[in-house]
Amino acid sequence: MSPSPSLAQSIKDRRFFAQNFLSRFEVRERITLGFSLALGIAFAGTGIGIVIGNIYQSKALNVEMHVREEIRLLSQLQTGVLQSRTHQQQLIPLSEFPEDFKDEYSHILKHAETIKAVLKELTTFVEKTSDTTQNSEAVEVSKITDFLTTYEGIPNTYLNELDELITAIDPESLNTPEDVKRAQQTLLTFTNSDLAISFDGISDDLSGIIEIANEELIQARRSAQTAQALRNWLIVLSMVISSGSGALLTFLISRSINIPLAAVEKTALQITQNDNFDLRAEVMGDDEVGTVAKAFNLLIQRVENLLLEQKERSQELEDINQRLVSTQRQMIAQEKLASLGSLTAGIAHEIKNPLNFVNNFAELSVELANELKEEIEPQQDQFNPALYSDVMEIIDTLQANVNKIEDHGKRADKIVANMLQHSRSGGHDEWTQVKLNELVAEAINLAYHGMRAKQSSFNLDFDNDYDESLGTLQGSSQDLNRVFLNIASNACYAIHQRQLQEGAAFKPLLKIRTRQQDNQAIVHIRDNGCGMSPEVMAQVFDQFFTTKPTGEGTGLGLSLSYNIVVEQYGGTMEVDSKEGVYTDFIITLPITQSI
Repeated sequence: MSPSPSLAQSIKDRRFFAQNFLSRFEVRERITLGFSLALGIAFAGTGIGIVIGNIYQSKALNVEMHVREEIRLLSQLQTGVLQSRTHQQQLIPLSEFPEDFKDEYSHILKHAETIKAVLKELTTFVEKTSDTTQNSEAVEVSKITDFLTTYEGIPNTYLNELDELITAIDPESLNTPEDVKRAQQTLLTFTNSDLAISFDGISDDLSGIIEIANEELIQARRSAQTAQALRNWLIVLSMVISSGSGALLTFLISRSINIPLAAVEKTALQITQNDNFDLRAEVMGDDEVGTVAKAFNLLIQRVENLLLEQKERSQELEDINQRLVSTQRQMIAQEKLASLGSLTAGIAHEIKNPLNFVNNFAELSVELANELKEEIEPQQDQFNPALYSDVMEIIDTLQANVNKIEDHGKRADKIVANMLQHSRSGGHDEWTQVKLNELVAEAINLAYHGMRAKQSSFNLDFDNDYDESLGTLQGSSQDLNRVFLNIASNACYAIHQRQLQEGAAFKPLLKIRTRQQDNQAIVHIRDNGCGMSPEVMAQVFDQFFTTKPTGEGTGLGLSLSYNIVVEQYGGTMEVDSKEGVYTDFIITLPITQSI
């Protein structure tokens, strides 16, 4: 259906008016006018959206910042209380082991300092928050104030009485089983005292406060998201308006420019299609378009002259191009060789960067799955039973999958770390005079306590025989410590595996021997673990060979140790083992070693 004559005439009159109005301006003025109007609308709308959004978002972010600080302090305090109680309870079975008892109590002292510092910081935080926040931005601190009032003085009293109790017990003076038993009974009585129970209550009350704080954090985030949505809406609205006005102005301006340019375009097409450079464009007016037509004609003349010159230089350019291609191929080949060397040297380091992202996001996904499960479980009655069961099963499967990703990511991270250590093991970093006996004893102690950290029930007897005549040797304490720590850790692992198989009847034992013979230092590390078969012994120093389950071993520890001892120090590293009976590693190092 065609428009009525009156409507068509009206549209034509409007177009004529716009054309005449725009023709009053030069082309650059027309474009400047159109873009200025469109950009003015866009900037104004965007500015208003940003200002309004920022006002509301700033308020929400201030609340979120306060709540995050509140949660951080409460979580640190709760962790300190739980750790203190855990270590205090561990003192009872460790009464007969003075060194372990002291080590365990040292952990309590560290957590005591943390508790005191956090309580002080939390008090300051509550006072500062109460003084500075307004009603619209107030962070809920009344429960924290009540909590601090309720438990005022209890942590200090608990820790002081525990300190007095430990001082009175003095584990060094517990010489008889009766003394140990009395000390254990004293510690048990203190554990069940009203003061200790009140101290335990701190953790329970903190859980409720932290839960409320988390709800406040969620609300603050929602407020920030609402402010962001408002800002985005205003920005989008301004963009739509500016786009519409820009499109309209663009249409009008383009028509005022298009007609005179059509003649130039027609001439250009004829020239390109027919290769006739004798043609010239018609000049219509003295405005910019007319100037363009004149310049176009001059350009055609210049192109015609250049074509003549091009024919003369074509052969020369072709020769130059051939030389450039040949040179480029040589440079590419050299660059590939250089890149290959750089890639080979740094591949382990490059793998580590994306691997860190895998590990970090796997850990974050575990936390998110747990949070999702915690959010759904209280709302079980609102779901269809079959749907709820399917959802929880999917979440459990997701948690299991992400846990596997995290476990294998950590295993890959260990492999990359060992590869990096392996690539650096050939150097002589900070070689000094090393006291071998002290270094071996330190590595054994680290391996033992490292195993105990994983398996609290693990214990063993030591049969140490250090040659006092053994002095020092020239070397890197870091590299040598890595060697002995790898071997000792494997020994503790083998002992633990046999202990799991044979139970209480098995007596774990680790023998350490150092000797000086023919200007050489000899170190024996012998365990009565599960031993090795001849087939395993033949591969024990191979890279990536391990008998441990997936995720517990990388197969690089002994390979790295062998490389350090044999290639770096010119020593020897041997293993003697009988399956199910023992494993003995013998390390021989030259005492005189040049850097």
